Amino acid sequence: MINRLLLTTNAYFYKVKKPISKAAIKRILTLASGNKDGNAVYNEVRQLLNVGGEDLKVSFIVFKREVPPSFLVPGKEMEIHYNYLFLLEYDHYLIISRKGTEEFQEAIEKKVTFLSYQEVTSLKITPTTQFTKVGVTNMDTTATAMRRTVWEAQDVKTILSPLSTSNKIVTSLKLKDKGQNTSVAPNTSRINDLGRRRDIKNFCYWVAVQCKEIDRFKPKDTYLNDFAEALDFRSHIKDLKVVSILFNLSPILEGLEDQSIAGIYFLDRSSRSRDIDLKPLTETHDFCMDVLYIKGSKTYSIQNNFDKTLSLRQLTGGFVIRSEKLDRVNIMYATGESISLLDLINRDHLYIISFNNADIRFSGRTLFKDSRLLKDIPLFLQSFETQNFLSSIKSEKGKCTSTSKKFDPASLFNSIESKLSADCSFLFCDDLGNEWADYIGFKENQFIRFYHAKYSKKQFSASAFQDLVSQALKNLGNFNFNQNLDAKKAKVNKMYSGTKIKRLRKGSTRTCMKELEATFNYPKTMKEVVLVINFLSKSELDSQLKLLAKGKAKKETVQILWLLSSLFSECLQRGIIPRVISKP
Repeated sequence: MINRLLLTTNAYFYKVKKPISKAAIKRILTLASGNKDGNAVYNEVRQLLNVGGEDLKVSFIVFKREVPPSFLVPGKEMEIHYNYLFLLEYDHYLIISRKGTEEFQEAIEKKVTFLSYQEVTSLKITPTTQFTKVGVTNMDTTATAMRRTVWEAQDVKTILSPLSTSNKIVTSLKLKDKGQNTSVAPNTSRINDLGRRRDIKNFCYWVAVQCKEIDRFKPKDTYLNDFAEALDFRSHIKDLKVVSILFNLSPILEGLEDQSIAGIYFLDRSSRSRDIDLKPLTETHDFCMDVLYIKGSKTYSIQNNFDKTLSLRQLTGGFVIRSEKLDRVNIMYATGESISLLDLINRDHLYIISFNNADIRFSGRTLFKDSRLLKDIPLFLQSFETQNFLSSIKSEKGKCTSTSKKFDPASLFNSIESKLSADCSFLFCDDLGNEWADYIGFKENQFIRFYHAKYSKKQFSASAFQDLVSQALKNLGNFNFNQNLDAKKAKVNKMYSGTKIKRLRKGSTRTCMKELEATFNYPKTMKEVVLVINFLSKSELDSQLKLLAKGKAKKETVQILWLLSSLFSECLQRGIIPRVISKP
């Protein structure tokens, strides 16, 4: 049977903590095939192989499972799936190739260490490497942040600005070098040299080559230095205090959509099973949660309204989630394998932990630092423009009546019209309905601006700033005037809802949209997003940001800083200039 194996050069590489016994290998194979149908098709423990002068030990099991066809309501019809687990012991490494089995994973993790983030991401990078695909997750845990992003290009490093990547954690890479395509997944210790299947001897030879490259690996400067910086957990964690955790269940929702996940079931205390739907939960709950340290148990209680047992525990090399409820939620895959939601969250690290240090997060078994966040504070502050009149603002729009022809003089809307848009030839109030901004202003062939205004009685309000940044980020995709503008053309000619205030505050309704389209397509036109606020003072923000490094800043400061980082990152990726107009 072993000579019939055809394996892709796609495997998980682990470093063995101490020699693994033969009994442990047998147990791992048994766990892998725990819910098989019938006897194993083939089972081999520690067969010795010599490939190119290298001695290796091979263990593997082939088994079958019968599962209902995913396109039919469960009945008598069954599909036979052949699955396998292949273990290769070489030097101080354990290498795994598998199909259709997850159940053995916990037993493996107790005996091995994962490759480091640097080893997995940088192992295959040379001066000639092209980055054809880069997948990232955002260190920003605010509600408005883009959680995950994937960039694809002939070579991402030639087109992506480093100003927008310092708060991004690399989760997947696809590389091309001298005709060889490779994908790596840092969170899983997986290396995949994309290519045809190979017989057992060629597969073992490929494994030996990878292990020798890992042994020779030394940290080096690469393009990935522009992304979040990986830190050594043990040397940094002692100076950090956990403050919150963000759960990211997107991979599970994607599995349901592409049908690789057949269903999700909850097993109650009486062993009764019922289907559950995670999607409504993800849409109605904020999964960024505060934590509270419980000194007696040395755990962190995760504050939430649906699971009192949800907690976080710090280990020697990372963290682990505990939950009685999540342990009773089972994810069933189309292949027939299953795993509890708790085990899946811990295995794939579907969370990001935040600390009292504003620029550090824990994700995917690694501490990461946004190497630019604190360095970019002067840049953020340079985007602030101050206006004294904002101290006397009384509302966002004022009280508008059926006879009103303009907004209240002491309102932000009136200030945009009378003080902040003097250089605009056209100014259009887009507030309410399908709005892209509170105001859209432009000057022919020079600039286009989205104005977003927010009033709050509460000063230094992170929540008010979050609402405004959320509105701005949501509408960045609408900064495109080559799309269908029929609705906007109709809106320009109307009055503001329930008033006699004309939507077009400057310019001619006859030429407005035509000139706007032409200005958008003019190659030298500047694009700007302008936030107008009364509840932040630039001088106070400057003072609080200086106190941040000493841990003495207001708690809102960290959130405001991340919101600014999010705004800048997304704007710069789209070639848009962000501006904030505030009190001095």
